[in-house]
Amino acid sequence: MKLNCEVMGDLLPLYAEGLTTPATNALVEEHLADCPDCRAALEDMKQAPPPLPEDTLPLRQVRSTLKIRRRASVLLAAALVLVIALTVLAHLTKPVYLGYQGNADTLVQVEELADGRYCVTFDDSVTGYRLETVETEAGKNLALVMIWYTPLDRLLGKSLQGIDGRGLLLDADTDYFYLVTPLGGDAAYYPVETWEGAIPEGPVSFAGLMPRLALNYYALIAAAAAAVLGVFWLLLRKKRAGKVFRTLFWLPVAYMLAHLCIMGTDGRTYQMQWDFALILLTAGAIYAALLAVWTLLPKRRGQSETPQSATPKKHFGKAHRWGAPLLAAALTLSALLAGFSWLTRPIYLSDTDLVTVTANEDSNLVAVSFASQVTGYREITTFELVEEAEDPERDIYEENVGLLLWYTPLGRLLRQQTGEPLFYADRIFLYHPTYGDQLIWKKDTVRLRSGSYMATEATDLTPGLLTGLAAAVVLLGLWAALQKYRAGKVFFWLFELTACFLLSFLCVTGGRFTTFTPARDITFVVLLTVSLFAALVVAGTLRRTQK
Repeated sequence: MKLNCEVMGDLLPLYAEGLTTPATNALVEEHLADCPDCRAALEDMKQAPPPLPEDTLPLRQVRSTLKIRRRASVLLAAALVLVIALTVLAHLTKPVYLGYQGNADTLVQVEELADGRYCVTFDDSVTGYRLETVETEAGKNLALVMIWYTPLDRLLGKSLQGIDGRGLLLDADTDYFYLVTPLGGDAAYYPVETWEGAIPEGPVSFAGLMPRLALNYYALIAAAAAAVLGVFWLLLRKKRAGKVFRTLFWLPVAYMLAHLCIMGTDGRTYQMQWDFALILLTAGAIYAALLAVWTLLPKRRGQSETPQSATPKKHFGKAHRWGAPLLAAALTLSALLAGFSWLTRPIYLSDTDLVTVTANEDSNLVAVSFASQVTGYREITTFELVEEAEDPERDIYEENVGLLLWYTPLGRLLRQQTGEPLFYADRIFLYHPTYGDQLIWKKDTVRLRSGSYMATEATDLTPGLLTGLAAAVVLLGLWAALQKYRAGKVFFWLFELTACFLLSFLCVTGGRFTTFTPARDITFVVLLTVSLFAALVVAGTLRRTQK
């Protein structure tokens, strides 16, 4: 059987691709041996692949465009969430400095101890301080203290520790103590307490602890770089180099926007490294958001035209336009909450060598100092009746102080340190949730006793976990029984919500169900549960739309 050239025209593409049977191959090869035209056509097919049909090209362009826009939307949502989170963190941890405004005596008080040292106590509104010691040309020793609070400390109820559990100690050779406050573009020093000579009136001029102004200069450099790169971008916008300058142009713009988010219009700082690190992180997120926005902007006419027949359905476009960014935002927020909860989770310490106790022989006042590994502590003071008198006001009590020490990964990163608290105590215990109480100091005149009642301050979260597990089992059973009805969807959503709660509970607590910070843990669990549940709902919507 011989084939004519018309039939060969239909078989040659299949033969060139190797899609024909051996019998057909034999017939084709027999015809090719006698037909030079068909041999030439076969050689052309092997050298150049056949062009795709014109109607398939727009579909591929639409698919590629949708893929790029989907990724840009996800990147934009994640970047915006990160920018908002960093900005909120920066403002929550930004010190609000407290200065001399006629109320210095209420903010700071100084008391001379029996050993010649001085104890400085702070008001509860003060949550942080910085101490600098300076020796003047006249040989006078100055103690310069800057005090502040942060909104985050106020929310967490944090306060400095001093007399009766609050304060810091100054050496006996300190001559003057000054409260430092940022005033205008300088730092003014107001005398709060002196021990030699009269108290000067008004601020004292002294070139000492000054704010850093480098961030303002960095912002000016970024503005100049943005202006130069913008000019080059406009001049070379029609050439390939224009794309490079356009990409570089967004870098200084992102830095300036990050500077405004973190520092506002005032670039003075007393914590240069922390603020600069936050600005760089925020600038990176803003830069990614700017690139994503530029990608999502509609192009000019003629650059990319999509046939109406190849446009996705309306509901499909909406699902991917809003669903993907919402999913990325929910997952990013969940990761940030989980990471921040782990960075701020206390890790309790049990080594008694981390505590040094210095007793004052003339009073019950005891100074406690901690090693650098300790970034936080909590104390509880209990009174134990030793001798009961006929007059209840003359009863003799002994004071037991229990200390709970910890560190947090974030505290280690920030090199956070505790002060030297003072206590009126007869015994001091170190408590650990696993090992219990350890006596680290007692007066020689008191009896040896055990127990500081610190364990009574712990909150057991196990009932919440068991309740969540029981609810998950019940809701799963109801969903299995009613999955064919509309009520089944409701029970399934409730089951997902309960599963998110259990996952958040384990993530925040780390399997440790006894806590001394229940408000913190419950807040993180609730926020993480809502974020994970939102991610599950959006993911389910996208999955159903794709089907």
